[in-house]
Amino acid sequence: MLKWGIHEKVNVITVDNASNMTVAINVSGGHILKLGCFAHTLNLAANKVLTIPGFCNVLAKIRSVVYFFHKSNIGTELLKMKQKALDLLEHRLIIDCRTRWNSTYYMLERFLEQRPAILATLLDGTVKRLHDKSKLVSGLSDSEIQNCEDFVKIMQVMETAIKVLSEGKSPTASLILPLLTKLRKHFHSNPEDSTFLHNLKSAISGNLAIRYTDPDVVNFLEEASALDPRTKNRSCISDTTFLEKELSRSVFCLLHSSMIIMNYQTIWI
Repeated sequence: MLKWGIHEKVNVITVDNASNMTVAINVSGGHILKLGCFAHTLNLAANKVLTIPGFCNVLAKIRSVVYFFHKSNIGTELLKMKQKALDLLEHRLIIDCRTRWNSTYYMLERFLEQRPAILATLLDGTVKRLHDKSKLVSGLSDSEIQNCEDFVKIMQVMETAIKVLSEGKSPTASLILPLLTKLRKHFHSNPEDSTFLHNLKSAISGNLAIRYTDPDVVNFLEEASALDPRTKNRSCISDTTFLEKELSRSVFCLLHSSMIIMNYQTIWI
C-alpha cells in the first residue's frame, strides 16, 4: 500500500480469521483496522458443533446410509417408489463435506425429511445391500434422531444468518452487531435443554463470545449500524433497541465530530 500510495485511503480491511492475514495488515503500512469476515466467523463457530462427543458417531451412521443409496442403483430406484407411495418429495439424499458445516446441516435436514421412505426401503426384501441391513436400520436410536432434529432446528438461525451475510449487492458490516447479539441470545443455554443441546449451545456461544471484542472494531461496527436505515431503529433484543439511547447518542456524537473534522480538513486543503 505504501508503494501504491493508497495507505491513507484504506481504513478497514475485511479478511478471514487466519493469523497470516493479521501479519499482512500489520506490514501493509498505515493504521488499518482489521475486520474479520463474519460469515467465516460463524462457520468456525458452527464447526465446533460437529466435534461434540457422541454426535460424530451419529453423523457417521447417517453417512453410511446416504453412501449406500448413492452407490446402489436398486436402492435409489426403490427409494423413489417409497417416496411416491408415502407422498414425499422425490429428493435425492445429500452427502456432506466435512469442511462445510452447512452441508452437514443439509444432509441431516434431507435425511429427516426422507426418513420414512428410507426406513421403508431398507426394510424391503428386494434390496440387495453391501452392508448389513440391520445395522443401517437400527443404528440410530430415538435419542439420536431427537438430537438430529434439535440440531436442524437450532442451527437454522445460523444458516439464515450466513445467507444474509453472503449478500453481494448491499453492505453487511452494519448487520454484524445486530446478528451477533441475536445469535448470542439464541444460543444461550436454558435449564430445560437436553445434554446435547446444552453442549451445542455452549460450543457456539463460547466461540462467539471471543469475537469482535476489540474496542476499535466495536466502535466501527456501532457506527455502521447507526448509519444504516435497516438497523439504526430496529429492535434486536426483546423490546429494547439494539443501540440503546445512551450508546446511540454517543455514537452519533462521534460521527458528528468526525464529519466536522473532515469538513475542516477539506476547507484547508
